[in-house]
Amino acid sequence: MSHASPPLSSDQQSAHAPTSKGWSVGRSLLLLFISFDLAVVIVWLVVYYEYYEAVATVVGGVWGVVVTFLTYVKVKTRKTMTLPEFLGHLPVKMIIVAYTVIIVVFMSFYLLAQFPVHTVQVTATLNGQVQSGVEIFWDGARKGKTNEDGQLKISTVKRGHHDLRAVLEGFPEETIEDIFVGMGLKLHKRVRFDRSEILRGNVFVDSDPPGAHIAIDGERREGLRTPVLIYDLSARVHDVILSRTGYHSHEQPIRIRAGGTDSIFVRLLPQTLPAPPTGAVRIESDPSGAEIYLDGEKIKNKRTPILIPGLSLGSHYLELRKLHEERERYGYVADEREIEIHAADTSILNVDLRITELCELTIYSDPDRADIHINDEEHPRGTAPLTLRLFPGTCQVRVCKEDYKEQVRQVTLRQVRGNLERFTLVRQ
Repeated sequence: MSHASPPLSSDQQSAHAPTSKGWSVGRSLLLLFISFDLAVVIVWLVVYYEYYEAVATVVGGVWGVVVTFLTYVKVKTRKTMTLPEFLGHLPVKMIIVAYTVIIVVFMSFYLLAQFPVHTVQVTATLNGQVQSGVEIFWDGARKGKTNEDGQLKISTVKRGHHDLRAVLEGFPEETIEDIFVGMGLKLHKRVRFDRSEILRGNVFVDSDPPGAHIAIDGERREGLRTPVLIYDLSARVHDVILSRTGYHSHEQPIRIRAGGTDSIFVRLLPQTLPAPPTGAVRIESDPSGAEIYLDGEKIKNKRTPILIPGLSLGSHYLELRKLHEERERYGYVADEREIEIHAADTSILNVDLRITELCELTIYSDPDRADIHINDEEHPRGTAPLTLRLFPGTCQVRVCKEDYKEQVRQVTLRQVRGNLERFTLVRQ
């Protein structure tokens, strides 16, 4: 007597369903995906070993899920499978494809993050009006000053987190920390200065003889005569002129420090004594807008074309410099030349500037993050380690850091690349 077999469940039917035991194109691709995923994880761990713990945790979790699933499949099928058979199961295919998609998406975002964004445009305002001449520092490196429209463009900025610092003479620094540069091609940032926050200081003015009238920045202070303490001046450079009947007027710049009291003393010359004879020189350059160095000293806030009066008679040494449009690599320069100043005469000098490649200077400090000043610049170019592009010749490098003694060194730049200076600071 024959007995009929009981009907198979759906799970038993799928377990006994005939499947191909060999390799197919699809299963080969799945094996390729697995190899790719493992290669990406291994390379990531080798290159970014500092993230080993985090990556190992994630990979360990994924591996635990996979092992659990393998155990489940083996229990369900109740048989030992070859690798092609295992890859033929639909859940296995889904897990491998999903894991590969996650890896590809992650790598795509990571690679995109390595390419620089096109530009970051910074706009500076003072009481709502655009402000030119604001110095902009990006991640500690000086990028230049805002133009007449109050704007400065910073090119080739990498995606990620950055710091922006804006400096306007006489005002507190404006700092924007942790700026995130994302996927866009252009980022706009605005820095605002408020006139109510302007920094101020005082100055004590004295003269011999006393009783001289005082004019500051061309404005005569009525009722004020030396000696006198003048309060509430903006913290910047001011032109002070002292005048008294029977004496030659005297003009002198003075820098007012925020929250401090500076002093100036002037000995006026009687008009009975003839003032020393002087001459003048008019300097023009092609291209115009060059900075002027006279007898090794930069004439601040002045550019060609310019008329320089009141020069002592005799020989003076002149040098002109101007940054090229490609300011990261080139500049215009005129070699130092000797000019002769004659009494009651104005010399006219036309100078053709030549293009020269700027010299690359890399500065290190121990400890690092020390402020780097070039020549007599008040604000630092950035913090060490720092690479700068400077004109060939001799410049002064000043390195300072809080709680350490300041170091000053004369550096001569002759070669375009390979200029390196190391400073070891000593605690005070």
